[in-house]
Amino acid sequence: MSLFGDTAIGYLIRRVETLNADLVWLRVFQNEPFKRWIMDLVRQDQLFKKGIDETGDVIGTYSEATEMMNPQKVAGTHYTLFDTGDFYNSFVIFVGKQVFEIEADTIKMENENWWVRNNISKEAILGLTDENKDKLAEKVKEKYINEARILLGIR
Repeated sequence: MSLFGDTAIGYLIRRVETLNADLVWLRVFQNEPFKRWIMDLVRQDQLFKKGIDETGDVIGTYSEATEMMNPQKVAGTHYTLFDTGDFYNSFVIFVGKQVFEIEADTIKMENENWWVRNNISKEAILGLTDENKDKLAEKVKEKYINEARILLGIR
């Protein structure tokens, strides 16, 4: 008796062979709450709470002069890049074949000299730290398996 014939396992094996990995990937990343979660790894976890770039380096600290102009920005504390919230609200994720990219509007900040002074790139600010990459990898794995199961009709 062949397992690949008209058996449940044979049916499943044939379905798995037709599974399109790119389709599963796109389905995982089309989920808006999931994309917000990824963006918040950068916006909240890295920038707002810690003021760090993708390497874990602090992107800058507020000066006493800044504190005098804006008491909400305490001298010696890290930059959050929040200010009006426009930058955080501009975050988007572009999804491609087995890749994704986080983008945001940094034009206002690029006119400020702290980028140059601290040798910071847009990519470093929008990139994930290794710790957050690990968190993301676990979530993607979980969601990928779930989407594959849905496409295969397995619950």
